[in-house]
Amino acid sequence: MAYPVHFDIQHQERYSRLTTFFRIFLVIPQQIVLWFYSIAAIVVVFIAWFAILFTGRYPSGMFGFVTGFVRYASRVNCYMFLVTDRWPPIGAGAPDDGYPVQVSVDEPERLSRLTTFFRLIMLIPAYVIAYVLTLLLELTSIVAWFIIVITGRLPVGLFEVMELPVRYHTRLAAYAALITDAYPWFQEETLPDPAPWTGPPAPV
Repeated sequence: MAYPVHFDIQHQERYSRLTTFFRIFLVIPQQIVLWFYSIAAIVVVFIAWFAILFTGRYPSGMFGFVTGFVRYASRVNCYMFLVTDRWPPIGAGAPDDGYPVQVSVDEPERLSRLTTFFRLIMLIPAYVIAYVLTLLLELTSIVAWFIIVITGRLPVGLFEVMELPVRYHTRLAAYAALITDAYPWFQEETLPDPAPWTGPPAPV
C-alpha cells in the first residue's frame, strides 16, 4: 500500500557558493518564522487530539493547517542542511508551487483512537531512529558544505544519502502531528495497493 506522506525533492547539480557559505546565517529568518508557526501547530494538534479521540476524524481545516506546517518545516530543514539551494517560500506553500521540495499528505477518512491516545509513547522508537539519522545528516551536510564551496556542485550520491534522513523526519513530523496513522519507516511511497482477496485457491 502506498505510503500516505509523500515527499519528493529534486536534485540540483549547481549550488551557489556564496549562499552555501553563509547558509547558517541565511536560515535564521526561516527558523524564527518556523518557531512561531510551530507554536500554533502544537495548539492545533492538541485540539485535534481530543477531536480524534471523540470522533475518529481529524477536522479538515486543522488537517490542512498542520499539513502546511509539516511541508514548511521540511523545506526549511532541507534548506538548512543543504539538501536544496532554493530559499523556501515563507509559509505553508502548496504541492504545486514549483518549489523543489514537495510534501503532501493523503487526508484519511478515519484515524485510530487507540494509537492516537498512545501516540507519545509510540513515538519513542521513531525518535531514536531520527536521532541517529540526524547525526548522519549533520555529518553529510558538513561534507557537502566543503564540496559545494569548493566546486559549486552537490554530487548525486551524497544527495541521495542526505535525502533519506529528511524524508524520515518529514514522515515522523506527520505521524507526531497525528495527520497519519502510518508509522514512520522506510517504505516506498509508490508501492501498488494489494489485490483484493478473492478466497482460497481452487483445489487442483
